[in-house]
Order: sequence, then C-alpha cells, then structure tokens
Amino acid sequence: MKKALFVLLTALPLAAFSAEGMSDDLKRFFSGLTAAERDNLGREVAEEMQQEINKNMDDRYSHIRVLDIRYRSSDDTLVISAKAKPDQDSIMSNFQSTMERELAQMVRSEMCAGADTRDLMKIGRYSFEYRITTANGKKFKPVRISAKDCR
Repeated sequence: MKKALFVLLTALPLAAFSAEGMSDDLKRFFSGLTAAERDNLGREVAEEMQQEINKNMDDRYSHIRVLDIRYRSSDDTLVISAKAKPDQDSIMSNFQSTMERELAQMVRSEMCAGADTRDLMKIGRYSFEYRITTANGKKFKPVRISAKDCR
C-alpha cells in the first residue's frame, strides 16, 4: 500500500510537465513573470494536473482517490488532496506516524530527483504539498516540498 501511495503522489505533478527539465527559454519566462501571472499559471497547472489525473487513473491507484488539486497563491503552492479508500484504514491507522515519516522522506527525494519538478521548484519558485486523509477522516501531516528540499 505504501509503495502504491508513493508512486501516485510522485507521479501526479510529473504528468503536467515534460521529463526533460526546463529549457533556457522557459527559465527566462519564469524569471519574468509578475505575481498575477504566476498565480494564473499556478491555477492553470493545477487544472491540467486535475484533468490528467481524472483521465489517467487506473487500477494501480484503486485504493486512493484524488479529491482536489488546487493552487494556493499566498505561497505559490500546488496542493494535492487525496483520500484512502476504506479497506486501507486499518493499515494506515496502525502505522500512521511511521507512514507519515517514510512517505514524507520518499516523496521529497523523488520530487527532487526529477529535473522537471526540481526546476519548477527552484526556477519557477513553486512548491508542492500533499494532504492525505484516511477514509474514516484521520488526516496525515501535510507533506510540503519546496526548492530548499532539493539540494
């Protein structure tokens, strides 16, 4: 279960971007954006990610339901909310603190390993935040990933 959840959470943002990292033109583009333009772009990326998830969900992720992907303009963060389905509750409740810690570590390392998301965080100055809720309503600590996590 933990492996499938990890794959889902790290694959979400990658669906919206190419695997090649950012070109120099794109780097210049990001550096020239105003705050309003950054906010508009963030909202567009969140909408694209939501559409990709809705189109591309398959049986590998049958135990997780993505509730929402939104853009929070106050800190330029793409917030991804997901909920585990009922059959996963006992596993998640019994090992919640261990899963929170391991999931946060794995998601941060995987997000920073990809050139596209790393560039989006470092050059584009965007962050990602994952929020997981069990089917019975228990919330995991949010996992926030930003450029400072990618060293």
